[in-house]
Amino acid sequence: KKDGKLLILANPDLGNPNLDLKGAEAEAETIKGLYPDAVVLTRKDASETNLKKTGQLFAGIHVAAHGEFNADAPLQSRLLLAPDDQNDGNLTAGELFETRLAADLVVLSACETALGKGGAGDEVFGFTRALLYAGSRSLVSTLWPVADEETAMLMAQFYRNRMGMTKAEALRRAQVTLKQSRPGPFYWAAFTLTGAGR
Repeated sequence: KKDGKLLILANPDLGNPNLDLKGAEAEAETIKGLYPDAVVLTRKDASETNLKKTGQLFAGIHVAAHGEFNADAPLQSRLLLAPDDQNDGNLTAGELFETRLAADLVVLSACETALGKGGAGDEVFGFTRALLYAGSRSLVSTLWPVADEETAMLMAQFYRNRMGMTKAEALRRAQVTLKQSRPGPFYWAAFTLTGAGR
């Protein structure tokens, strides 16, 4: 049974300080300020295990972490979450096909999470297909590598907008707002919404 709350996993501890995402942690804190009942998991708690075990309990899931698209094997594309004694921390698109979610919205605030590769038929394999199959009604993801600081800015605005707008309008307005201070499309145009836009 989903409880209507938001689960946020941010800045997982990957055992390498060079991979820390300070903007992602600030992003989580800002969203928590807007949605006080959100559950925030950072560092070692932002683990693959915790997402798999509790993800189906939440109406919204936000992951602020590193993402890697594998063009040769799209089901091996991965989100880098904290490892533990149960999982290696590499949450692949293939594993998401075996995960059950009940989320109205999943936000992947990570690099290259909207990319996919066509199969033999009309299938496109990657995070988008995997998360929709897992049960998410909609997904915000990215088309290329994104900047830590600017992504945090866009996501904060997106969640402010969500209080009175549809998902599609909230994302569009957040992009327009970020464009005012960062006019280059690299900073704001990578973000896309798939699925139910309301």
